[in-house]
Amino acid sequence: MVRGWIVALLAFGVVVLGVAWRYRATASRDARRLTQASAQAASPRKRETSGSRQRAAAPGATAAPPSYGASATIADADLPWSHPGLCVGAAGTARDAKRAHYLATFVPSEAWRTTLYVHPDALASAADVIRDNLERVNRSATNTLGLRSTPPLIYLYPSVASLREHSCANANAVAYYDGAIHMTDMDSEPESDIRYQLLTSLLHEYAHHVLMSNGVGRPFWFQEGTALLLAGDAPHGSRALWREHPIAPRDMVGSIDETAPLDVARTYYANAAVMSSFLDSLCLARADCNPAELAEALINGEATPETLFDWAIARRGADLAHTVARSLWEDYVAHGDFPPSTRQALSERN
Repeated sequence: MVRGWIVALLAFGVVVLGVAWRYRATASRDARRLTQASAQAASPRKRETSGSRQRAAAPGATAAPPSYGASATIADADLPWSHPGLCVGAAGTARDAKRAHYLATFVPSEAWRTTLYVHPDALASAADVIRDNLERVNRSATNTLGLRSTPPLIYLYPSVASLREHSCANANAVAYYDGAIHMTDMDSEPESDIRYQLLTSLLHEYAHHVLMSNGVGRPFWFQEGTALLLAGDAPHGSRALWREHPIAPRDMVGSIDETAPLDVARTYYANAAVMSSFLDSLCLARADCNPAELAEALINGEATPETLFDWAIARRGADLAHTVARSLWEDYVAHGDFPPSTRQALSERN
């Protein structure tokens, strides 16, 4: 009898873990599929042995890119995503002229429903990956979030260093969104990894674009947690980092300072990933329980950025409240997982 219960609990634990990360697994699978499709569509253009690169766009007169910015419906002026280059305040003023001059050297080229601006030194094969997969990335992001969106302008930089030099992105950034998507060709990566890294970056930043262009700016944990799960790029060791440095949900509503130390940034991202994974775990045996539900709640006013996390727990876990002495999230934080009583209740859902 006891052995039977132990086996049942172990089996259920495997199911819960699988459900909790199903969006991450699905996104990773999508990225692999997109990568494979890209490889079939166009063979990569290798670097020459001298280290020089092929031009990513046909020769022609460069044109200054048009102005852009995040959706005007975003009321949170402190959100870095609503500022060009993620530069808020004086930091932006000091960099504006230099950044504008640099972006004017990018060569415009046609992409699916938008313009792709490519630096003359960026890899041609990297630009091809973006063009070949943009429509599918749009479909993946909009389906996951249940929102319509058209592609933003996209900028392809020749290196990670150049992207960071001409923005206020943190020292760990390889891409960012500020109303446009800014990416690098991952020049330090092996050719076989470039496609995967590009698609991961594109999926992540596209999630921000879909949310922002539909008026969803905060909360930070939802913005980043959704992007991380969609792209499958949660920081390595996220759960362990969260266990060591849990952050209260109320402190995860506003965005992190882009100048924050790297270890602080990683902690915020880890907490955002675990918070989103926790809510996803509560979706077991629930229809229409996904990130789209949360986005809709923010847009129609059922929840605010400050109340969304508690709103989602109440909506998804009301039938589980009796299984713990405190709130579901507090108990989850204390133990690092669901207790057997909650797992049992989840398994008995119809």
